[in-house]
Amino acid sequence: MTSAIKNKDLPPEPALLNVYAGIASALTPILHISKPLLKSYGGFKDTVPERLGKFSPVLDELEKMRGTRKLVWMHAVSVGEAAVAGALIESIKLRAPDSLIAVSTTTLTGRDFIEKNTTPDALFFFPLDLPAVMNRLVEKLRPDCFIDIEVELWPNCIRALTRAGVPIALANGRISDRAAKPPAIYRPILSWALGSFDALFMRSKEDVDRAVKLGAPADRTHHTGNLKFAAAGKPLKPDERRELRDLMGVAEDEFLFVAGSTHPGEDGQVIEAWKALNSELNRDDTGHVTLVIAPRHLEQVENISALFRDYGYDPALWTEVVESGAMPDNCRVIVLNTIGELNKLYGAADAAFVGGSLVERGGHNVLEPVAMGVPTLHGPSMANFHDLVRDLGEAGLLIEVSDSKELASGVLKCLTEMDKSNYRNRAAELIDRQLKAADNIGDWVASTLETSR
Repeated sequence: MTSAIKNKDLPPEPALLNVYAGIASALTPILHISKPLLKSYGGFKDTVPERLGKFSPVLDELEKMRGTRKLVWMHAVSVGEAAVAGALIESIKLRAPDSLIAVSTTTLTGRDFIEKNTTPDALFFFPLDLPAVMNRLVEKLRPDCFIDIEVELWPNCIRALTRAGVPIALANGRISDRAAKPPAIYRPILSWALGSFDALFMRSKEDVDRAVKLGAPADRTHHTGNLKFAAAGKPLKPDERRELRDLMGVAEDEFLFVAGSTHPGEDGQVIEAWKALNSELNRDDTGHVTLVIAPRHLEQVENISALFRDYGYDPALWTEVVESGAMPDNCRVIVLNTIGELNKLYGAADAAFVGGSLVERGGHNVLEPVAMGVPTLHGPSMANFHDLVRDLGEAGLLIEVSDSKELASGVLKCLTEMDKSNYRNRAAELIDRQLKAADNIGDWVASTLETSR
């Protein structure tokens, strides 16, 4: 890959961009007046001042340590993008070890994931896309390049970067089915934004075609593979797996089923499937299969716990199990109430279900359990991960189910019929073929830093 294109022809700014910027500017004083209301929003909590332009002291510390070192600004919206950021940071540091990397996130869960799993030089919240705030942020950071993970297109941010001459790249780019057909009124801004990138590294050939159709320059748009493969974890070591299963009271001849990233409307179906599994395996009512449910949002933990009680079960919270060092007596169900630990629980499982897919939410990352070598099931709603579903499905690594009955029969097949060793080998081979994505983007960043201001 080549470095950023110097003096590239930027697309003309559409008139609608000025309208957008004007509306954002007009809203700025209203947002400041509305701080108490914004603080009540669960996704903001105590971060409102930072999102409105009172930047974190972390950025002052970054300025002090900077000197002549080059700075990469990377934006990762939430947990999925944060996992990708970790793989990119590793690749960039390998090629440009003296560079600094600042990561911004939008969600609290994304920040938590970065703090627990990655080591950027600075971590801060991405502010609201207000013109004055974005201009000040770019001026303060003075980044030598900007990496946007997965298509988070904020017009005022892109405008501030391009006007400052900062090379920008899209990493792990994807164009969802919905984004591929935007309303006509949005197309000029979308085309301008995509045309402003120096390089677009897309997950799949389909994403390349969609991006170019929407306005991305064909000569700067590349099919590099899915960075989520580079960010995927590796199967647990046998002793790690056994230790986790012992903690959850899963004996050698018993099974562990993990349902991750579930949404309301799915939890009851998972419980029904789990009950059917235990009935099918002709075990007593304490269950031959231990179930772990990990809600997508922690606010749902209490609702799921209450749902279990409605079914006649008293669930354990993961933190309680860890703190006590053992499962409660006669308990076979756990609700995960922490961030960043789902992957290792997938690794301890015999079968996994990925939620957001039995309800119309577009699904979640099915690669995480597959990479752990765990047979994986999902529902029909997977529009947000169409490329992963295609690649993993073609390799025979996924099972699609449509309801609790099919979920139960699918998990039973995984537990009793599937060759687990063969499954792990096929998953590892597929992931190895995709690892070039992080290398390609790391090469582009290193080359860009060498030629930057």
